[in-house]
Amino acid sequence: MKDFGARIKRDFLHGLLYFMPIALTIYAVSLVLGMMRGVVRVFTVFIPSGLITARWMHFVVELGSLALLLLFILMIGTVCRSVIGMAFREGVGRMMNSIPGVKAVYGLFTQVTDVLVKNRERMFARAVIVDFPRRGAMTIGFVTGESGASLTRDGRELYKVFIPTVPNPTSGFMVMYPKDQVRMTDFSSESAIKLIMSGGIIEDFGDPAPRKGE
Repeated sequence: MKDFGARIKRDFLHGLLYFMPIALTIYAVSLVLGMMRGVVRVFTVFIPSGLITARWMHFVVELGSLALLLLFILMIGTVCRSVIGMAFREGVGRMMNSIPGVKAVYGLFTQVTDVLVKNRERMFARAVIVDFPRRGAMTIGFVTGESGASLTRDGRELYKVFIPTVPNPTSGFMVMYPKDQVRMTDFSSESAIKLIMSGGIIEDFGDPAPRKGE
């Protein structure tokens, strides 16, 4: 009975880890999209009466709201890359880390996001192919670092590889592989993330990953 309870608890925590980032993202997008609809509706008063039908007016509002949402996200990304944005992000991070239950999910989300979207020229942005969960079954991972030869008895150097889950790449597994068991790829990390999040449906390897010195 104790083992059963522990298993239920473990499965619940894993489910929560998958669910929370998705739920928070959907909630945030819905909230901001609702605000954008209100902004767009204010400007619809300038459209002459009778110019378009109510059905087309609804379409204009939805399309305008989506465009404003994308612009808003772009502005956030631009601001967060500035000095002021970094200070704001640190403040938000401290606030989120002070909330029980949110700390673990937010910490994992920010760490994985940093790994996947920082400077593409750095090694940890390199998409690779490794055997997982067994030899012969291959999956895409991301090199996050190296471990020295002192870690293994035979002196082999290791790659630390983050293997994201489908369709939520904010959770996954950290597996250490000998360098000769890691297959480097020529496609970018963005293409790899698209493939992972779509469950293999979107396969866009048109843009090769930048190599050192490029």
